[in-house]
Amino acid sequence: MAIIRKLVPSHVSLLDEDEIEAVIMTGDIARDGHILVPGGVDLANYLRNPVVLWQHNPDEPVGNAEAIRIEGDQIIARVRFAPLGISEVADRTRGLVKSGVIQAVSVGFEPLDGEPLDPTKPRGGQRFTRWDLLEFSFVSVPADTGAVVTARSVEPQEPDMSRPSKRAGKTISSVTRDVLDTAHNKIDEARCMIRDLLDDTDTTEFQTTDGEGESDGTANGRSLSLEHRRRRAVALSLAAA
Repeated sequence: MAIIRKLVPSHVSLLDEDEIEAVIMTGDIARDGHILVPGGVDLANYLRNPVVLWQHNPDEPVGNAEAIRIEGDQIIARVRFAPLGISEVADRTRGLVKSGVIQAVSVGFEPLDGEPLDPTKPRGGQRFTRWDLLEFSFVSVPADTGAVVTARSVEPQEPDMSRPSKRAGKTISSVTRDVLDTAHNKIDEARCMIRDLLDDTDTTEFQTTDGEGESDGTANGRSLSLEHRRRRAVALSLAAA
């Protein structure tokens, strides 16, 4: 059995979180020189196992085609990805397709009947009038330059940078707590220094006066007493603040 893979122009519309809808092939001529007639597709075998792959790798299924229909010269399929957490490949493919990074679709088919596009070149490009769909895949590098997503029903939204995220809020709160804790520690240290200053001032003033608390009468004694009173007044005002 000859399996041919054909990259085709695709149009993807975003549905819910698990679904996309895509034009998986058209009747246009592709880079490989072949034409698939949409009305000539045989879906019977495929619908028994409607697998959707990643890069045509049978070991990497990412979902199933839930509905396939023919509209004019297009075949349209609705794809449901595997539930989140079941397959790493499916999760990654879902994200790439939904975000618009992956936009190409490729079909794998078996030709059943056809004719050369140019009768003088029987081994050249073919027009396949009957063919069996085996699978289709999301692919990263299209051979057909037209095999890209050209329309989406929902555009990705830009993040709102004016609103901080919860994580950012937690970070800001953490920084604020650190600043407040540091400030409180500094205040406590300043209060201790003020108390020490008051104690030292009272002791020194007592030592520079006579037994009744008056100055010893010398200029030096009076100067020390005034200076200590001034320092005590400053310390008291700081403590009150």
